[in-house]
Formats: sequence, structure tokens, C-alpha cells
Amino acid sequence: MTPIRQIERRLFPCPEVDTGEYPADPMLIDPNSEDWSSAKSDDDWIRYAYPVVREKEEKRYLDLYFYDPVTKDVSRFVIAPGLRMEAEEEERFLELLHQNTIYFLKNLSEDLERLQRSFPEWHLSKYELTHEILEHAYFASHRSGAREILYKAELFNYARIIEKIPCYNLLGTRPETIIDCGLPLRLLRVLGRSGANKFCTQESIDRCKEVYQRYSGYFEKDISSGQWQYLDELLPGGIFEGEKFNRTIFNRMKDYNSCVKQILHGYKEYLNWREQFPFLKKRKLPDWHEALRLNRLLNGIDGNLGKNEGLNRLIQNRKKKGGYEYQNERYSIIMPADVFAFHVEAAGQENCVLDYMEKHADGDTTILFLRKNEKLIFPYVTFRVEQNKVVEAKATFNIDVSDEVAEFLKEYEQWLQTKQKEELYDLHDFRPARLPLGKAEAAS
Repeated sequence: MTPIRQIERRLFPCPEVDTGEYPADPMLIDPNSEDWSSAKSDDDWIRYAYPVVREKEEKRYLDLYFYDPVTKDVSRFVIAPGLRMEAEEEERFLELLHQNTIYFLKNLSEDLERLQRSFPEWHLSKYELTHEILEHAYFASHRSGAREILYKAELFNYARIIEKIPCYNLLGTRPETIIDCGLPLRLLRVLGRSGANKFCTQESIDRCKEVYQRYSGYFEKDISSGQWQYLDELLPGGIFEGEKFNRTIFNRMKDYNSCVKQILHGYKEYLNWREQFPFLKKRKLPDWHEALRLNRLLNGIDGNLGKNEGLNRLIQNRKKKGGYEYQNERYSIIMPADVFAFHVEAAGQENCVLDYMEKHADGDTTILFLRKNEKLIFPYVTFRVEQNKVVEAKATFNIDVSDEVAEFLKEYEQWLQTKQKEELYDLHDFRPARLPLGKAEAAS
């Protein structure tokens, strides 16, 4: 028994349960009975638990049996409200829970619901594992000091690690005085969901206090684990160190309590892309799944479309050959320079241009980017040319182009067709350069 639990047993005296006064179930205490026939395993660390709710003198108690399928031994414990186990029995009970993998013999959810209905004052939680549920039930069942208070306050994650918390006050009478670090109960609840381990070191506790001091003004009635982690990452050493508080990310993280680190790293990567490509700043910050998709696009690893260097060289060679780029006083037409350019366009335009990347590289079609001259790095229109004609043109989000852009594309088509005719005349230096175009055509 740990020194702290020894002290707790002295500070909080409580009558002890006499297991012999509670008759055992003859079928469950017998390891060869049919009740245990389904409990099979070759692993010597696995035990099966069979909890039964019974009554004695109109008072409910938990009659609890453990079965070892390898040795075929049965262990029995009684958890009776208002009573604690004898010291040796308590030690044996907790050692069994901590040193073995425990399964309920029947159905976890059904057994838990039955226990919750029978002992609502224990506040057992569906988020606990089997061995955690049973430990929770034991310490919440009798006068056990801080553990009882924390379990009944639904702060079971703190109760399990209470001896590791440096600011643990075993004389505290409320959760916030037991975890005596100066943080309010509502915040302890938030961190208790998945961040109770933050209270295992003084350094981590100080960091929690700094987050609270800096950003408590942003808290509403509650704050999720995802929101808390985002605020923590704004501090020195965090992935958002040096950046301003982003209300949109904070609000988005309200819906996340798992995979939080991965999500925040995804947002950080997207913010880095926004610095590199200002056109992304003009857009509303996407949700997590969309940010991940855009990150993959910009990294050139989107599914099976992230191709090898051979594809990149083909696209670069088409760019070097030229013949398609054009500019007037308002617009410019640019041919993509490499695979990465395609990914930037796809991310900026929210279109399916990547589906045409291989065809463009092979010369089966030609993909071109239309830009405004004053904003050459901002995706504006993506279009496709075949046989010197524009066969498809779409603005951002695949909407139709404006009338002005449509007129410009007609001008571009005429330029392409005229240029092709001029190139035909240039073949083998046979072009009659001094003749007007119309006469040259007649001569041919």
C-alpha cells in the first residue's frame, strides 16, 4: 500500500466490510460452473469480472467475482456503500485490477448501465475502462477522502493519478482545493477529459495557469480539449508560438477532443501555405478536412495524382517549347511550369485540373492559367485548349467566366489561330513576308 493511501485510511476512518457476512453465489464461486464456461484465454494476465447487484437489509451492494481462465481460480470481493475493504483485501483487489486485463464476462455497456442505475451516487462513466469502472466504484462507495470527492465530481481521470499530482492536497474538501493549483473547477473539468496528465509535473501545471491567465477572456461557459490545446500551442514552445490568437481556429476546435495535435499541425501547415500564397488569405479558413486536402494538394501528394519526376519533366518541356503564353493590357495567359503549379492551381481554384495533368504532359490537351496582370500569382481562370480553340474555361469554384473574360478568350483564340498560320509560312523560310496575310494565304 502506498504511503498516501495509508495516510488516507487514517485520516478518513471508515467501517470495514466483512465479506463473510455476505453469502457468496454458489454458482459463481465455483470455477467449474456453467457461468464461467465461456471465459477462455491462454493469456495469464486476463481476468473476467462478473458484477452482481444484491441487497442486504434493503441496502444494495456489489457482489464482484473475478475468474482466471488459465488457473481456473475465482476471487470474490464485496463493495458495500459506506464500508471499505480490509487493508490486505483492498491491496489484493487493486493489485488484481492494475496487473491484469479485466473484461466483464457478459456485456460491458449492459453491466455498466445496471451499476449506474443501482448506484447513481457513484457517477460511473461510460468513458472508463472496465478496471477503471471497478476502481471508481470502490473509492466512491465509502469515505475515502480526496478520491471519493473527485470520483463523485466525475473527475475520475484526476482520481486515478492523484498520487502523481505535486499540488495534491489530501485535506481538500472540494476538487479545486484537492488539486490545489489555483485553477477553477470548470477548467479542471475541461482538462480532466483528456489532459489530467498535465498535472503530473509542476512545469506543466504552471503552463496551464499561464494559458488561463492569458486567454481566459476567450472562454465562454465551457471550453473543449481541442480549444485548450490550441491555446497551449500559442505559448513559447508551441507550434503557434509567436502568432496572434485566431478566433476562427479556436471556434473550429470546439468540436474536437481527439486527434487534436494532428488537426492543429494541419492548420499550422495551411497557415504557412497562406503566407506563401496570398490568394489563400482571401478565403475563409477551411474546416479541418478541407485544410488537410489543400495541404496535400500543395505538397503534391494528393492520392495517386502525385506523380514522379518523369511527369514533372514532361510538363517543364512543354513550358520551354512555349507558343501558348499571351498578354494584353489587362490579362496574362500562363502555361504551368511543373507539377507543383498544377497543385497550386487546384488548391486556389477548387477545381479538378489535376485530372488533366497527365494529358497536358503528353500533349493530348493544353491547360493554361489566366491571370489579372496586377495579380499574377492569384489563380483567376483555368482553361483548356485543343486544336487552337478554348474548349473549357472556369473561374474559381468551377463557376462560369465573366463576359469580359469570355471576350478576352475569343481574342486569344484568334491570336492562336493567326500565330499558327504565321508559323506555317515560316517553315523552311518559304514565307512571303512582304505580302499581307490575306494575299499570302491566296498565294499558298
